[in-house]
Amino acid sequence: MWLVTALALVVVPIIAVRLPDVGGGPAGGWRQRLAPLADRRVLGVLATTVVAFTGIYVPYTYLSAVYEPATGGQGSRVAVLLLVFGVAGTVGNLLAGHFTDRTGPRRVVITGTLLLTLVFLLVPALRGSYATAVAAIAVGGVFSFTVTTPQQHLIMSYAPPGTQPMAASLNQSALYLAVSLSGAAGGLALDAGGATLLPPLAAVFVAAAAVLTWLFGRADARRHDRADARRDGRVTSEPRG
Repeated sequence: MWLVTALALVVVPIIAVRLPDVGGGPAGGWRQRLAPLADRRVLGVLATTVVAFTGIYVPYTYLSAVYEPATGGQGSRVAVLLLVFGVAGTVGNLLAGHFTDRTGPRRVVITGTLLLTLVFLLVPALRGSYATAVAAIAVGGVFSFTVTTPQQHLIMSYAPPGTQPMAASLNQSALYLAVSLSGAAGGLALDAGGATLLPPLAAVFVAAAAVLTWLFGRADARRHDRADARRDGRVTSEPRG
């Protein structure tokens, strides 16, 4: 705790000096601040964030129970798994930013969640050995955090002008809601059938997030097609000089 406090005291002055002034955000009351929620695309991104991260955090919240056969309940082994997950998550975030710029956010989310579904389905077969548990945690950590960056990209691209910071905050709030839901859902599954149920439950959630991303992408494409058709109709109906 004292180490965290000391780091904060060191970092805060650096942030104060280096962070640029980004303005005060949108003026007005709550209606204007929550304007992004009027867009169904924003709501779709938020729903996907909740579903995806509920699945991602189910096995993470109960990591010691899921991997107990590999760790034998030893705290030091669990700590290593947490460290591996954190490092892998950082790598996943960096990769997500790179591939979001190159291929688009939806493709990154769909690919990451489908691959994570496969990892979670394999966890029951990998949790008995510490080496395979570390491998599962590492791969799962990378794919888990390929979702964060593209989701932020999507929601900020849909937000009305001037409300992008609020949209990003809403997405972060959806993530925190998912963390809470993961604890509740995982606890119910743990009581119902033990730790072996947690990875398949997580797989269901992240697979559902992939499906939602695909469906919302299709709806968005149809919306663009209709808008293009209306614009083309107006253009062709204009009298020629």
